[in-house]
Amino acid sequence: MSLNNTESPDGNVCESCEKSVAIETEYCPHCGEEQPEPPNPTVGPMVGNGISGLFNVMGVGHMVSGHVGRGVRFMLAGWGLTIILVALWFAGLVGSLAAVPLVAIITSLLTLLTFPAYIGIWIWSIVDVKKVIEKEQ
Repeated sequence: MSLNNTESPDGNVCESCEKSVAIETEYCPHCGEEQPEPPNPTVGPMVGNGISGLFNVMGVGHMVSGHVGRGVRFMLAGWGLTIILVALWFAGLVGSLAAVPLVAIITSLLTLLTFPAYIGIWIWSIVDVKKVIEKEQ
Protein backbone atom coordinates (compact mmCIF):
# COMPACT_ATOMS: atom_id res chain seq x y z
CA MET A 1 0.00 0.00 0.00
CA SER A 2 1.13 3.50 -0.73
CA LEU A 3 1.64 6.37 1.67
CA ASN A 4 -1.54 8.16 0.53
CA ASN A 5 -3.66 5.41 2.08
CA THR A 6 -6.19 7.06 4.34
CA GLU A 7 -8.07 4.06 5.67
CA SER A 8 -11.63 4.71 6.79
CA PRO A 9 -12.84 3.69 10.26
CA ASP A 10 -14.64 0.67 8.79
CA GLY A 11 -11.47 -0.44 6.95
CA ASN A 12 -12.70 -0.01 3.36
CA VAL A 13 -10.09 1.15 0.89
CA CYS A 14 -10.31 1.45 -2.89
CA GLU A 15 -8.29 -1.35 -4.49
CA SER A 16 -7.25 0.96 -7.32
CA CYS A 17 -6.17 4.24 -5.69
CA GLU A 18 -5.99 2.94 -2.08
CA LYS A 19 -8.01 5.84 -0.66
CA SER A 20 -10.81 5.61 1.88
CA VAL A 21 -14.30 4.74 0.60
CA ALA A 22 -17.61 4.07 2.35
CA ILE A 23 -19.05 0.55 2.48
CA GLU A 24 -22.08 1.35 0.31
CA THR A 25 -20.01 3.06 -2.40
CA GLU A 26 -20.37 1.48 -5.84
CA TYR A 27 -17.68 3.66 -7.45
CA CYS A 28 -14.65 5.26 -5.82
CA PRO A 29 -15.24 9.03 -5.42
CA HIS A 30 -11.51 9.64 -6.04
CA CYS A 31 -10.67 7.55 -9.12
CA GLY A 32 -14.10 6.34 -10.35
CA GLU A 33 -13.16 2.64 -10.17
CA GLU A 34 -16.02 0.21 -9.47
CA GLN A 35 -15.84 -1.18 -5.93
CA PRO A 36 -16.38 -4.86 -5.12
CA GLU A 37 -19.59 -5.77 -3.36
CA PRO A 38 -19.03 -6.31 0.38
CA PRO A 39 -19.49 -9.91 1.51
CA ASN A 40 -22.86 -10.87 2.98
CA PRO A 41 -22.26 -11.67 6.69
CA THR A 42 -25.44 -13.76 6.95
CA VAL A 43 -24.45 -16.46 4.46
CA GLY A 44 -21.97 -18.36 6.65
CA PRO A 45 -24.23 -18.74 9.71
CA MET A 46 -27.22 -19.63 7.50
CA VAL A 47 -25.23 -22.37 5.79
CA GLY A 48 -23.95 -23.46 9.20
CA ASN A 49 -27.48 -23.88 10.53
CA GLY A 50 -28.58 -25.59 7.32
CA ILE A 51 -25.83 -28.19 7.30
CA SER A 52 -25.72 -28.73 11.06
CA GLY A 53 -29.47 -29.40 11.09
CA LEU A 54 -28.85 -32.43 8.88
CA PHE A 55 -26.75 -33.88 11.70
CA ASN A 56 -29.19 -32.89 14.46
CA VAL A 57 -27.01 -30.09 15.79
CA MET A 58 -29.14 -27.03 15.02
CA GLY A 59 -28.03 -23.59 16.18
CA VAL A 60 -24.37 -23.76 15.15
CA GLY A 61 -24.79 -20.70 12.93
CA HIS A 62 -26.16 -18.73 15.89
CA MET A 63 -23.24 -19.77 18.07
CA VAL A 64 -20.65 -18.89 15.43
CA SER A 65 -22.18 -15.44 15.00
CA GLY A 66 -22.00 -14.79 18.75
CA HIS A 67 -25.56 -15.68 19.78
CA VAL A 68 -24.72 -18.71 21.89
CA GLY A 69 -27.89 -18.68 24.02
CA ARG A 70 -30.12 -18.69 20.94
CA GLY A 71 -28.02 -21.43 19.36
CA VAL A 72 -28.26 -23.60 22.46
CA ARG A 73 -32.04 -23.18 22.54
CA PHE A 74 -32.34 -24.31 18.91
CA MET A 75 -29.98 -27.20 19.60
CA LEU A 76 -31.99 -28.34 22.64
CA ALA A 77 -35.24 -28.06 20.68
CA GLY A 78 -33.80 -30.27 17.94
CA TRP A 79 -32.48 -32.83 20.40
CA GLY A 80 -35.78 -32.84 22.31
CA LEU A 81 -37.79 -33.50 19.16
CA THR A 82 -35.37 -36.23 18.15
CA ILE A 83 -35.77 -37.94 21.53
CA ILE A 84 -39.55 -37.74 21.19
CA LEU A 85 -39.37 -39.05 17.64
CA VAL A 86 -37.21 -42.03 18.61
CA ALA A 87 -39.37 -42.79 21.68
CA LEU A 88 -42.52 -42.73 19.55
CA TRP A 89 -40.89 -44.94 16.95
CA PHE A 90 -39.88 -47.51 19.58
CA ALA A 91 -43.35 -47.37 21.19
CA GLY A 92 -44.94 -47.98 17.79
CA LEU A 93 -42.55 -50.84 17.14
CA VAL A 94 -43.30 -52.41 20.52
CA GLY A 95 -47.04 -51.85 20.01
CA SER A 96 -46.99 -53.53 16.64
CA LEU A 97 -44.88 -56.43 17.91
CA ALA A 98 -47.20 -56.88 20.89
CA ALA A 99 -50.19 -56.99 18.55
CA VAL A 100 -51.68 -53.79 19.97
CA PRO A 101 -52.72 -52.03 16.78
CA LEU A 102 -54.13 -48.93 18.50
CA VAL A 103 -50.77 -48.12 20.11
CA ALA A 104 -49.01 -48.63 16.78
CA ILE A 105 -51.48 -46.37 14.96
CA ILE A 106 -51.37 -43.56 17.54
CA THR A 107 -47.59 -43.58 17.79
CA SER A 108 -47.26 -43.66 14.01
CA LEU A 109 -49.50 -40.60 13.70
CA LEU A 110 -47.57 -38.75 16.41
CA THR A 111 -44.30 -39.68 14.69
CA LEU A 112 -45.64 -38.24 11.46
CA LEU A 113 -46.36 -34.96 13.29
CA THR A 114 -43.01 -34.81 15.10
CA PHE A 115 -40.85 -35.06 11.98
CA PRO A 116 -42.39 -31.97 10.29
CA ALA A 117 -41.99 -30.11 13.59
CA TYR A 118 -38.25 -30.83 13.46
CA ILE A 119 -38.08 -29.61 9.86
CA GLY A 120 -40.02 -26.48 10.85
CA ILE A 121 -37.64 -25.63 13.70
CA TRP A 122 -34.69 -26.33 11.43
CA ILE A 123 -35.99 -23.87 8.81
CA TRP A 124 -36.84 -21.38 11.56
CA SER A 125 -33.24 -21.54 12.83
CA ILE A 126 -31.93 -20.74 9.34
CA VAL A 127 -34.28 -17.78 8.87
CA ASP A 128 -33.76 -16.57 12.45
CA VAL A 129 -29.98 -16.36 12.20
CA LYS A 130 -30.33 -14.26 9.05
CA LYS A 131 -32.77 -11.86 10.77
CA VAL A 132 -30.62 -11.58 13.91
CA ILE A 133 -27.47 -10.73 11.97
CA GLU A 134 -29.27 -8.25 9.70
CA LYS A 135 -30.77 -6.55 12.77
CA GLU A 136 -27.27 -6.02 14.19
CA GLN A 137 -26.11 -4.14 11.11
